[in-house]
Amino acid sequence: MKTILKHLMIIGILLTASLAQAAAPTPEMKQALKEFIEVQNLEQAWIIIIENAAKNGSEEVVKGAMRKLESSSSLSEVERTRIKNVILEMTPKIANEVTAFHKNLDVKTMVTEMIEAIYPKYYNVQEIRDLTMFYGSMAFRKTAIFGREIATESAITGESKRVLWRRYDSKFTPQETKQKLEFASSAIGLKQNAIGAKVNAECLDFFYNRTTPELLKIADRYGEVLAKRLNP
Repeated sequence: MKTILKHLMIIGILLTASLAQAAAPTPEMKQALKEFIEVQNLEQAWIIIIENAAKNGSEEVVKGAMRKLESSSSLSEVERTRIKNVILEMTPKIANEVTAFHKNLDVKTMVTEMIEAIYPKYYNVQEIRDLTMFYGSMAFRKTAIFGREIATESAITGESKRVLWRRYDSKFTPQETKQKLEFASSAIGLKQNAIGAKVNAECLDFFYNRTTPELLKIADRYGEVLAKRLNP
């Protein structure tokens, strides 16, 4: 029973992956990565990602618990209803603890360690510098801003992102358009297009590996609370 109760609390938040070990970056690579982080304001970007993760994580705990509860054939309807009510009662407390944990993360250190652990496995120093140069350009900054606007508009209207991007093309100057095209056709642009999604996914895996142990502690604690509530 205790194992089932524990699973009720943790399902939906465990996203673990084994990360390949990378050699410690050289001083030259560290400096290049520092500039790479600064030009994109990655610390602030990850604060937003973490805030969303906190919200989604607490929601997934409850959703996962409810799914597990509904699929359990060993419970009577009375027991099922009782457990459901207790879970819903504890939901705000779970959300508050998950949110508080994420807010207390040392984002600056985590982002630096994440980038230093992952990017040197895929890029050399010159490639990092080339990416930094483009990411510091107005062409890229506009692309990032418009990309978020387009994603929001597409989600609301259902309109194709490809169609929406055509409308935004006029917002770029001829020089910015040229810069985008030159980057896209360059060796580093082609490489980034080919492996960028993989690198981003590995960054998320790094984040989940860092946060999952503490989330498990929270889940275990509420699993114990749930067990005591149901078996006084």
